[in-house]
Amino acid sequence: MTRSGVFFASLLVSLGRPAWWLLALAGFLARGGILLAILPIVNLPSPLVMSNLVAPVIVPLALGHVDAGVLAAIAIIVAGLLAWLIVGGLIGAATDLALIRDGLAAAREEGVTGRTAGDADASSSTRRDEQSGRSLVTRILVVRLLAHLPFAVVLALGTAVIVQIAYAELTRPAAVDTPLVVRVVAAGAWPIVAIVVAWFVGELAGGVAARRIVLAGDGVRAALAGAVHSLVRRPRSTVVPALVTTLPLAAILGGTLGGARVAWLRAGAARSAALTFEAVRAGAERDRVAVSSDESGAAVGGTFGASTHHRPGDRPLGDDGGSL
Repeated sequence: MTRSGVFFASLLVSLGRPAWWLLALAGFLARGGILLAILPIVNLPSPLVMSNLVAPVIVPLALGHVDAGVLAAIAIIVAGLLAWLIVGGLIGAATDLALIRDGLAAAREEGVTGRTAGDADASSSTRRDEQSGRSLVTRILVVRLLAHLPFAVVLALGTAVIVQIAYAELTRPAAVDTPLVVRVVAAGAWPIVAIVVAWFVGELAGGVAARRIVLAGDGVRAALAGAVHSLVRRPRSTVVPALVTTLPLAAILGGTLGGARVAWLRAGAARSAALTFEAVRAGAERDRVAVSSDESGAAVGGTFGASTHHRPGDRPLGDDGGSL
């Protein structure tokens, strides 16, 4: 079967199995996609608020004063990130294992793969590892972390550049009529592109290596080396299909997140208008009750010391009446 035939057959098989969508979504969210999911409903703090939050931590460190509270907060943050990295990575590796095995079974059902000697070896390796799912999950996690080491380096360097650009825009803004985020993104376009490319390559290499671990029984080093070899020597079979499927997904995801953001802002505006209307209505009702009470009190008891044959406030000569 040709390369395009395999691609479209895989697409049709995936469309016919919604359970795969849920598994892939679970792995995506566990690896950090949850941040994209909550991004539309999170209001980013202003630069002033950010400076107020970060200054108590950065200023003592810059001056050489190490506070025990600051160290404890940093340790808690680092421990939380490591826990998320391990737990989320294990969940993602488990979904990878399930998807790869189900994909192999579906490929055999659809006749995409044949019963060759290599396929028989892969099948025997898969059967041997049926009882060692934890070992496979651990190896997939390790190979994915190793595949993302270049991304971690690029992310650290790119973040340093972006922070410098943001600091320069905060202290010496080039165009105050343009939003800060737009100015930072425009000035730091190349670091952002480098971070995205490094992430994409790490995801692709980790995915190919995970398949080699499950299907061919490779070790971590052999699987990662084979994945890099496949990306370099066979880009039409690895890089091109990943781009063809990722770019439409990114466009759909961006539109969905943008629409969710607009809907959330409109819902917030409607909620604020409803609360304002309710506050105004309650205040008007309170004033109406107060006026009614005053009028009823005047009608029943009158004004102390007032004249009974003149309007309140009228005080002719010789008349001691009047309003107090």
